[in-house]
Amino acid sequence: MKKSFTMFESFAKYLVDKGSLSPTELELVRSVSVPKRVRKSQYWLEEGTLSNAIGFVVKGCFRQFRVGQDQQEHIMRFAIENWWIADFTSFDTGKPASSYIEALEDSELLVITKENFNHLIDTIPSFKVMIDNLETRNFEAHQNRIFSNISETADMRYDNFVKKYPTLYNRIPLYMIASFLGLTRETLSRVRKQNVKKLLILTILSLIFWSASVHAQQIRSAKGKPNVIVIYSDDQGSLDMNIYGAKDLSTPNLDRLARNGTRFSNFHSASPVCSPSRASLLTGRYPQRAGLDNNAPSSLGGEGGMPGSQFTMAELFKSGGYKTAHIGKWHMGYSPETMPNQQGFDYSFGFMGGCIDSYSHFFYWAGPNRHDLWRNGTEIWEDGKYFPNLMVDEAGKFLEDNQSSPFFMYFAINMPHYPLQGEQKWRDYYKDLPAPRRMYAAAVSTMDEKIGLLLKKVDELGLTDNTIIVFQADQGHSTEERTFGGGGYAGSNRGSKFSVFEGGILAPAIISWPGHIPVNTVRDQFSTNIDWFPTLAAYCQLTLPQRKIDGKSLVQVIASPKAKSPHEDFFWQFEGAKGNPQWAVREGDWKLLHSPRESKPADLDKDNFMLVNIKNGSTETRNEAAEHPDVVKRLQEKYQNWIREVFTQ
Repeated sequence: MKKSFTMFESFAKYLVDKGSLSPTELELVRSVSVPKRVRKSQYWLEEGTLSNAIGFVVKGCFRQFRVGQDQQEHIMRFAIENWWIADFTSFDTGKPASSYIEALEDSELLVITKENFNHLIDTIPSFKVMIDNLETRNFEAHQNRIFSNISETADMRYDNFVKKYPTLYNRIPLYMIASFLGLTRETLSRVRKQNVKKLLILTILSLIFWSASVHAQQIRSAKGKPNVIVIYSDDQGSLDMNIYGAKDLSTPNLDRLARNGTRFSNFHSASPVCSPSRASLLTGRYPQRAGLDNNAPSSLGGEGGMPGSQFTMAELFKSGGYKTAHIGKWHMGYSPETMPNQQGFDYSFGFMGGCIDSYSHFFYWAGPNRHDLWRNGTEIWEDGKYFPNLMVDEAGKFLEDNQSSPFFMYFAINMPHYPLQGEQKWRDYYKDLPAPRRMYAAAVSTMDEKIGLLLKKVDELGLTDNTIIVFQADQGHSTEERTFGGGGYAGSNRGSKFSVFEGGILAPAIISWPGHIPVNTVRDQFSTNIDWFPTLAAYCQLTLPQRKIDGKSLVQVIASPKAKSPHEDFFWQFEGAKGNPQWAVREGDWKLLHSPRESKPADLDKDNFMLVNIKNGSTETRNEAAEHPDVVKRLQEKYQNWIREVFTQ
């Protein structure tokens, strides 16, 4: 295999010397031909380039490079829809294949050996379903088509190459051809050597031409701007996704998003409750500095809410030429000056309070009952229509209308927040789980399904490769009576919503951007929701406002597991009596808590302090304050300095 890659690169350099390939394009070809970057990684693709994806298909190296099932499916789908670029299939160039069946009937390069063919059937469920629907699984027929259906255009390209580079052509050894294409000796003995050599030459040429087209596309993309979608879930437990450890949950869409991007294991919200969490997300500031350190009102004209003087993420993107949209829950102000259209959003659809019934769109939790559904500041009525479906529809329309220009969408889905109105299919699915887990689980899987529909729409519009997707829960799960006293899962993490224990502030978080950030990777560095503001600004090359931003860019963290957390310290403060507030300070592995909700008197010292070391486990049950009074004093002083300063800028 090593010799084949050496020969491939020699061929590419030869074309550079002849002026047929630029040095920049050579780097793209090298990303196909040199496996070192891939072999040193546990994952199939460290840098996520499309050229690597095609390279893996041609070489048939799924098993060798430990390609995961989801990555295999992604690669194969891409190859199926794009092989016509390389002139290797009989696809209509104006109509990419719409299904795996068409691809398997028409393709000439997807299946080379019986082993590879059966491996795909065994490891990719959707392939097996499609294969089972075919009239025949005759491998020989597919194999014969590989060598007999090379198009006339490809023949001309081959003939021109042979005439122009006869010496190089004659020097290409057959063993390299077999190795490069993954052909077995048995297969090799049944085909004419000339055809194999011809196929190899066409493969190399097509990859080079394809790489050049990718390079041109990358240049165009660099001149443009990536789209951004921030998905914010509501009252989701710290570990409530299958990929995070909740093995009783079905969350295939979020799991797939995580595998196609980078997920965080040590990601925190700046607040353990809805409104401050959202305000900190959209401003990149601590909730106190954002002017909203408690829940906003849930009635029209109610006092409070995030001041209009704050500079939001929507205003950041709008100043950079983006179209902006809010879809879903708002809960950051219910007056004309604090609603979404006055906070930088060109388009807004959703409810303004803390929660609604998903069918009537009424707020029932504090009288009098009131209707809460708005589009661009005007009340609308959609009686009986399921709100998550309305969100998907509204988001889809916005995407369709703005697909030709950069956009920023804040998609704040109201699940699994009470009233836990999961759909019937999921209630049936979880009927054997105990209460309240089964009600909560149905809401989580319904949410996952709706997010999947949104991602599918992005894909259908051809926007996936140029769209940054961020997913995060606003804070921990609720144990309120209105959510049947619980149902969420935080593992060994203590606490829940409203508490500064880890279970209240630790959140699942994911970022995906194909071809730009690592895939199927986990980052353990301490990170927070206020970091998305400067991170997205950096990725989209937007200028940060001339004001205090507490968040730190995560670009380096996302790029490398060895990068340090950008935060030396972090602070939380939420509710509690005026003379006995609940707060916490994080300094490296140390965390000092003061009067945390859900604590017991025996947990705290005489001054209501609890000192824990997160490195030794996040159960937060052992108080080390008496053993480290110097650490307690230092962190207490840091908090006091912070709380005085955070309201001043």
